[in-house]
Amino acid sequence: MFSTILFSVLVQLSLYPAIYICALLVKFSALKERIMIITFSIIILIALLFFNYFLNGNNWNYIDSTYKFLLDVHDLTPNVGIFWYFFIEVFNHFRRFFLWVFQINILVYLVPLSLTLRSNAFLLLQQLMILISVFTSYPSMADCLVYLNFRWGLISGGALLVTIVLAPVMWQMWIVTGSGNANFYFAATLTYSVAQIFLLTDLLYGYLRLKLVERRGITDESKIAVLMFE
Repeated sequence: MFSTILFSVLVQLSLYPAIYICALLVKFSALKERIMIITFSIIILIALLFFNYFLNGNNWNYIDSTYKFLLDVHDLTPNVGIFWYFFIEVFNHFRRFFLWVFQINILVYLVPLSLTLRSNAFLLLQQLMILISVFTSYPSMADCLVYLNFRWGLISGGALLVTIVLAPVMWQMWIVTGSGNANFYFAATLTYSVAQIFLLTDLLYGYLRLKLVERRGITDESKIAVLMFE
């Protein structure tokens, strides 16, 4: 019950956490439990929406400044995401098409990830968090989680460190001094997104590697890579 309340609150604050429903459905595999989760989540979410409606003086106009704002991406102020740069460059008559493409992109990975991680709801939740940190319209570095013991830990950590150092420098050069341009800052934000993808794939790799060891009873780690391609 607590998980459904927390899920509804997160969705009410921002639309993107709605994909966490996949982790909840994986966690509770019984059909009755899944129906209860979906039902309670919808009821609580509707209650929260009407609560905001009454707080806003019986007016729904707050939706334009919250959910619609996230989906329309009208504010192109540079951030650590990848939306702002693309929509600065895209022609207006193509904007609606690419807006749909970018917003739907986060949904493409839900089914394969849910099927692959159907026995580990917590790891699926972590994967979905990383997806949100990469494919939302207005992400921040606070979305980034710190993971240890990865194949590409040095690459991911180095990329994040480079982003933290270079992003404010490139911003200063572009916005304040005028000695740089948008490409400089976008390169830093793109590095941040690539680092997130490395984290996601490393998590998935670590999970599949663990399942292989458990299934085959391998004690010699040098044989793992060979067995994975049998």
